[in-house]
Amino acid sequence: YRVVALSRGEIAQMIGTTVNFKDEYGDVRSGEVLTIDSDKFDEIKWDEVPKYWSKKTKSYRPVKEKDMETVYIEIEGRDYNDFVLLGDVLNES
Repeated sequence: YRVVALSRGEIAQMIGTTVNFKDEYGDVRSGEVLTIDSDKFDEIKWDEVPKYWSKKTKSYRPVKEKDMETVYIEIEGRDYNDFVLLGDVLNES
């Protein structure tokens, strides 16, 4: 169940900020974004849009829309950190 997906520009500005998200039980929680990572790509950086390191072209390439489901953020919690898909972060704008 996805609430509101964030635009790529909003994702790049999230590190170090507090965001709201729905946990696995549907409860709204909040926490500070620590990192952004991917299950598919070894190295990701953020430059207006998420980019991954391409071994083939030896350069950073934008993450394709079909691969955005592999990108997640780590959110600091009280007892443990949460790993949340970008689509589960609530957009407050």
